[in-house]
Amino acid sequence: MLTFVFPTLDPFSDQAMELVNDIQSAVQLETDAQWRQGGNARFITLSPTTVMRDIIDVTSWRLAKVLCLCAVLCLMLISVWFRSTCIAFKFFLTAIVPLTWAFGAALGVYEDGVPI
Repeated sequence: MLTFVFPTLDPFSDQAMELVNDIQSAVQLETDAQWRQGGNARFITLSPTTVMRDIIDVTSWRLAKVLCLCAVLCLMLISVWFRSTCIAFKFFLTAIVPLTWAFGAALGVYEDGVPI
């Protein structure tokens, strides 16, 4: 079954994101009902808003893990290469802490509109 919905709103607005959440929760309920009845139908939604929201969700979910993994890997390589944990600690204080603060501030400004 293919259903088209064309609401009159900006596809990247907060209202569109809420609409996508509502539609996807209803679609998930229908998919679960089909699976409980022994069917193998899977209902999905596809729109620019859905794709953008999924990208934001995945990126936000993995960002902290990837950032921590890269920081630990860099610190370990610097410690081994220079045979000193002091240099790795200095790198942590002079590079990683300011970068995480800058990205956090940028995220706060662009996503939430928080003035600095």
